Amino acid sequence: MERIKLILESPAYHKYLLKIEEKEIERPFCRHNFQHFLDVARLAWIFVLEEENYSRDLVYAAALLHDIARWQEYEGKGCHALLSAKLAEP
Repeated sequence: MERIKLILESPAYHKYLLKIEEKEIERPFCRHNFQHFLDVARLAWIFVLEEENYSRDLVYAAALLHDIARWQEYEGKGCHALLSAKLAEP
């Protein structure tokens, strides 16, 4: 799972997680932390197990990155889904 290794070793990924943590310090439920990303990955993998066109590596990578720009949305920079796609690109 080379893709996952690259994500987890990325300094930018860890920087974005910290930025989300700072923005959600007062949020009582469903913080967008690493546990959230893993939960989404596990659920997504369960949903696609019967499909033939998905690899676990791809599903987990998408889940780990799906909310990575949440902090930018808190700063009023736009939709976190679109911004996350841009941050995930490299």
